[in-house]
Amino acid sequence: MATQRIGNNRITDGEVTGPKLGLNSIGANNFTSAANTYITAATPTDATQNTNITTAQNSAAAAFTRANNSLNANTGGTIGGATSVSGNLTVVGDTSITGNLYVTGNTVSISAGSLVANDSLIVLALNNYVADIVDIGFTGHYNDGVNAHTGFIRDSGTKEWHLFKGYTPEMDGTNNVDINDATFGTDTLNANIKAPLVTANATQVRGNLNIQTITETANIYSTAIGGNVILALANNSTYYFSAGQQSANITFDLRANNQSGGGLDNYLTTGQMISVGVMINQGPTAYRANLYIDGVLQTANTRWSGNVNPANGGTVNGIDVYSFSVLKTGANSYIILASNTAFANGATSAY
Repeated sequence: MATQRIGNNRITDGEVTGPKLGLNSIGANNFTSAANTYITAATPTDATQNTNITTAQNSAAAAFTRANNSLNANTGGTIGGATSVSGNLTVVGDTSITGNLYVTGNTVSISAGSLVANDSLIVLALNNYVADIVDIGFTGHYNDGVNAHTGFIRDSGTKEWHLFKGYTPEMDGTNNVDINDATFGTDTLNANIKAPLVTANATQVRGNLNIQTITETANIYSTAIGGNVILALANNSTYYFSAGQQSANITFDLRANNQSGGGLDNYLTTGQMISVGVMINQGPTAYRANLYIDGVLQTANTRWSGNVNPANGGTVNGIDVYSFSVLKTGANSYIILASNTAFANGATSAY
């Protein structure tokens, strides 16, 4: 067995022990065993790798320390900067958010006793500009023997608003209510309805409308009239001219309003009818009234009740009441059913 001597120590094959090695006794690459086993230089340390590991360890430690110092399991705390939570988040207690809240997903469910918002206008169907294919409005649940829905929607098919009740299908992901469903019924509306002061069509109600009382406002004019007088039917349909003596024969011009483009032809659609009542206080000289629509005399289109045309004037010292029912039959085409009734202190009745 070969024996190597280093200093005062001996090393035999297969025996390398610490106590027999003197400090710095064996240099790299200069010791050979009998089995031709070499002791080579130690692999140098990767300084960059060590630095990255140290940095990662320091960052993790700092993050842990920050989170540990920010949030206390008992008292809470504050986290600065963006925070992402992967998975479900359950919060027990009140939540205050300073800033905007963005929620992405298919459903937002709120189980609250009351929902309060400072916003005075709620915007629905925000992405409906692309294609008008969803219904817009609101629905609610109720039960009067069966589970049903009531609500107010604009149907994407008819492009009209519907107040409904009794609808039993559940709302699905398409956000559409089938107005042709057998359970879809028209609900009751209690409201004061006023025609708009514009040239658009007046308010239309289809289905049942439960109105307990109708009050109509009359425009009262105390100034004597004569010549052309515009009656703006979008504003009022009842007029009383109370002056004791009118000044001349009168032409009532029926329009929607006296604004530019405010003609009755723009206001009514074919098949619609509108009525107007006019009271004229007459003096010692009674004047008659003619009828225009949008500045066009309607003599040929007017049919008088009892086939009596009051062409010779009205009722001296009395009140003449004119009633006109105008049916639009086409563009600038009308049939007018008219009547004239005289109210005065005439002869005493025998009854």
